[in-house]
Amino acid sequence: MKIALIGLMGSGKTEIGRCLAETLSLPFHDLDRLIETSSGLSIADLFRTRGEKAFRMLEHEMLASLSFSTEPMVLSCGGGSVLDTENRTLLHRHFVVVWLDVPLDELTRRLSLTDRSLRPLLAVPDWKEALASKYCERTPLYCEIAHVRYRWAGDAVPAQSAREIQKMVEEFISARNASLP
Repeated sequence: MKIALIGLMGSGKTEIGRCLAETLSLPFHDLDRLIETSSGLSIADLFRTRGEKAFRMLEHEMLASLSFSTEPMVLSCGGGSVLDTENRTLLHRHFVVVWLDVPLDELTRRLSLTDRSLRPLLAVPDWKEALASKYCERTPLYCEIAHVRYRWAGDAVPAQSAREIQKMVEEFISARNASLP
């Protein structure tokens, strides 16, 4: 089984992904960390020295490689992975795609507590407006490819979210298998 977590930055993809992988006894991969290892640069440095276009190309290449891998896994995707049409197709065809749907006000709260300089797309003076813009731009794309939509509950901790997602994924797979001839 291959599961990909999608959602905006700050939605909990990495933390919940690790918990989900542990629960399912699957390897966990973070697409951004794989890109950093492959390029030898942090995401922030990659954006600064090579630009977003080069980053998106590396992101696509890494995602394509993982898509065609036979290794079961839980994959945490970058928030912008869905911007590329080919990436959306790869994700939808080769993974059970779980959208971590977190309200904008909660994302804003979470990201206000982090070092935004590590998030190149938020390293701007009006980062809240930039986040709202990304939220509006990406929400329809997440909705388009998600097999499972996990709506964050205000009191859910990552381990609890992972257990709920596990059940939702199992229900999705069961329903999909039941519909096969």
